Amino acid sequence: MLKVPLSLNRHRTEVSKLGSKYKTFDPFMIAEKMNVEVRYVDFDRQPLGQATSILGDKMILLDDSLRDENIRYFVAAHELCHVVNHNELGGYYLSHNYAKSKLEHEADYFAMVLLMSLYEELFGEQPRQIFEVGHTFGLTTEHVSSFF
Repeated sequence: MLKVPLSLNRHRTEVSKLGSKYKTFDPFMIAEKMNVEVRYVDFDRQPLGQATSILGDKMILLDDSLRDENIRYFVAAHELCHVVNHNELGGYYLSHNYAKSKLEHEADYFAMVLLMSLYEELFGEQPRQIFEVGHTFGLTTEHVSSFF
């Protein structure tokens, strides 16, 4: 049985609802079904992604360097959290460092839970260790360790 950090548990219900509604845990497919365009742009490697809205249309922008990298799933899932949960907080988010930090951590946790579910969707079983999820989706051991 996979040992899941408590910090990840609070996102399970939300992710489960998304998966049920859209019949997948793939962040790219969920975005498509939500009519959220995902576009690759040249950020020159920073930031790796950004959730934005242009004329009311929600969009996820990913750095070109991620196009063929498995970590694109984590970054897309992270940005999807901002689209789903933080779209009304843009001004507050930009002007308050504490809120920015809190929202970034929340988006990371959401992304990890979504990818744990995607792992199960792709492989038909739960990962034995959370590090398998990280390895599959291009996260470093240090990044995965930060969830504990």
